[in-house]
Amino acid sequence: MSREIPRFIRNGGTATGPPRRRRLLARAPALLLCFAVPVWAAGLSTGMVVSEQDGLVVLDFCYVGSPADRAGLLPGDIISLIDSQAVAGMSVEEVEALLGGKRSVVTIEYNRPPLDVQQKVEIVPEELRKPKHLFPAPRGMMWGYIDETGQMFLPAMFEYADFFSQGLAAVLTERGFGYIDMSGRFKVEPGFEHASVFSDGLGLVFADSGFGYVDLEGRLVVEPHYDDARQFSYGMAAVAKDGKWGLVDRTGNLAVALRFRDARSPSEGLAAVRQGGSWGFLDAMANWELLPQYEWAQSFRGGLACVAERLGDDPRYGFINKDGRSVVPAVYEAATGFFSEGLAAVKKDGKWGYVDQTGAVRVRFSWDAAADFSEGLAAVRTGELWGFITKTGAVAIEPSFDEAGPFASGLARVKVEDEIRYLDKRGNYVWEEWGLPEFEEPEK
Repeated sequence: MSREIPRFIRNGGTATGPPRRRRLLARAPALLLCFAVPVWAAGLSTGMVVSEQDGLVVLDFCYVGSPADRAGLLPGDIISLIDSQAVAGMSVEEVEALLGGKRSVVTIEYNRPPLDVQQKVEIVPEELRKPKHLFPAPRGMMWGYIDETGQMFLPAMFEYADFFSQGLAAVLTERGFGYIDMSGRFKVEPGFEHASVFSDGLGLVFADSGFGYVDLEGRLVVEPHYDDARQFSYGMAAVAKDGKWGLVDRTGNLAVALRFRDARSPSEGLAAVRQGGSWGFLDAMANWELLPQYEWAQSFRGGLACVAERLGDDPRYGFINKDGRSVVPAVYEAATGFFSEGLAAVKKDGKWGYVDQTGAVRVRFSWDAAADFSEGLAAVRTGELWGFITKTGAVAIEPSFDEAGPFASGLARVKVEDEIRYLDKRGNYVWEEWGLPEFEEPEK
């Protein structure tokens, strides 16, 4: 099915999430924890994130606008003394303990390679803002993270940065993709050619041997040897090897043998699979719940699944329930595939609109493309430009964007020519940046 939705919305659904490098990286080890830890002090903070490297305490980065950032400390600085006490050989935890309780001026002495010159700076710890949400944003040719007010929080130090999911975000460095938490720590060390968003507690990654999965602690729980893969859902994920699809569980064992032409990860107790030229649905015991009979099928969500009774020059899409009964008649030329906030985008007579779960039309067919609703608004396109509408079909933000993503935590990412912007639900910009870094799209 051809889905006319903005590029940002297509991110993360399958193995082709964020862009990845063409070169292959070495397989990552089974345990991938990093020891960079932010230095907090009794509710106050200098804003430094440090790590221990070969017995030295090295500054990884400073939070944007923090006392350490304002004092001019830079990534790579080697911290030698804190209030005249040598820190070489200390663990990060010991450095934290040294700073714990400091409420006045902290004197930091450091070297900045390649110069072997001792420098000194005085920092007054202060209470730092702790964002509830972070959003990836470019600055120049690198990516960092802004908070919900549009202020940069994690500095632009990544070649690419994805959205957070389940507390972690995939980022690209010179060493490949890894995952950071909201403090900027690497929970999964860089070393993958590709990494997608977390789902059901597992992240989809690609190493030189194929696709696999890591957990929230950085452990490689499914070895990367599959040719293709989808995200985990309800404890299993669809994977492919040598052109055959099956389902793998969280231990890496095949729950459903590799024998189908295509498959989707299970949802709500059923998994859509393609046998021969038709799609059907398997139950948790790998028995047929709905026999293969559809030209195309999507996973169940909210008790309904989008199916196509016919493809080709005269396609027909609709929605069925788990009994196989048609709830939304298959009379539409296309559909985004899911109900979201009670409405689904469908296409009729060349235009897109929205129907509810009874099949009643709620937003008239007047748009050239449409995406799913999120936080009460949906991106729609008229002509070449995207805007946002409410569930009544009223225009909330006038079409003026080349690309538009869904709202999340009150902000949506849009693109105008070569500029990435974040806007709130009133259409006000909280972030604008010219010059989007270029990436190669992943190969399939």
